[in-house]
Amino acid sequence: MGRYGDSSARSARIARALVVGGLLAVLAGCRDESVAPSVPPTTAPALPELLPPCGHSGPDVECFEAGLPDDRPEPGPTGPPQAGVPADACGEGFSHDGEGCVADIDPDDCPPGELAHPASPSCAPVAPCGSEPWGDVASGPNDLYVLASAADGGDGSATAPFNRIASAVAAASDGDVIVIGSGTYTEDIVVDRAIALRGRCPALVTIEATDIGVLVTAAAELSGFAITGGERALRVEATAQIDRLWIHDTEAGIRIDGNDVAIRDTLLENTGGNGILVRGSNTTIERSVVRGNIAVPWQGDVATEALFVNQGASATVRQSVFSNTEHTALVVYDSELVLEDSVVRGTTHASEKYLDGYGWPVGNTHPAFV
Repeated sequence: MGRYGDSSARSARIARALVVGGLLAVLAGCRDESVAPSVPPTTAPALPELLPPCGHSGPDVECFEAGLPDDRPEPGPTGPPQAGVPADACGEGFSHDGEGCVADIDPDDCPPGELAHPASPSCAPVAPCGSEPWGDVASGPNDLYVLASAADGGDGSATAPFNRIASAVAAASDGDVIVIGSGTYTEDIVVDRAIALRGRCPALVTIEATDIGVLVTAAAELSGFAITGGERALRVEATAQIDRLWIHDTEAGIRIDGNDVAIRDTLLENTGGNGILVRGSNTTIERSVVRGNIAVPWQGDVATEALFVNQGASATVRQSVFSNTEHTALVVYDSELVLEDSVVRGTTHASEKYLDGYGWPVGNTHPAFV
């Protein structure tokens, strides 16, 4: 599966980001779409010897105690600015603890299928389910209906629904809404027209993928269902609104090649490789969680990213959480990322070669600006 790409050098910048449990940096450079991992194992330097009390050291590294030096001038009109974030500058969903901004969300992760983020700090299901058979899905008189338990031969009406989502898509016209009732749908779906797929809720509506669960090639709205299994849960090649999805236990999560894509109130957990891959597009991610992203084998080692932004893409992330990623949480190549009021935490190592987990790895093939 293609993972990365090439383009000219651009900058990456961060606004009001909270990063917990990892290194913060920006990676800018060019890589081959088909072969390069997050941190190339063939060029990565050997791990330096760990020396107490200050961490990594080596022949070209001088080790200092953490904290501000004793001889540092006092901050003021003629001196350096005060380190840290001022007490009145924390973003929504954060509180000042006397030294910096701390997210108000519970430090422990939520149960499967639930999420918490700075805009909603308590664990809750991705979306409410409402009542049988369609929940609270907004629909109209010409909409099409799908119910997994329905008999064959349905016409897509509420009284005789289709039993496969692909059948409803084939019968739909631009502007139609497909309302999906409870059940597991073992199928891969191509959305090739400007329609909306609205599930009752992710806890009760699951697309069980075999290859790419949902491939979007026309402007579409996706909401209220889960995608699991398959090579990749979701690939977007057009404008799309992605709202309240639960993507879990897949070989890879969301790949975005289309432009003007919005992901909101969505949970990705236990995805492999990359949770969200943004390639050359303008993407907004809000109030979403990528949790437990799993490293996958790559050329004898591993590669993984909770969020990967490359090929000249522009991504804005607000009030979101990236937690418990194996190896690398966020990577930016030749692109721009704005990270606001968000949390990166619990990143862990994933192989004997790389014994650190990185909130953001560091590269020097092109200038990077933070």
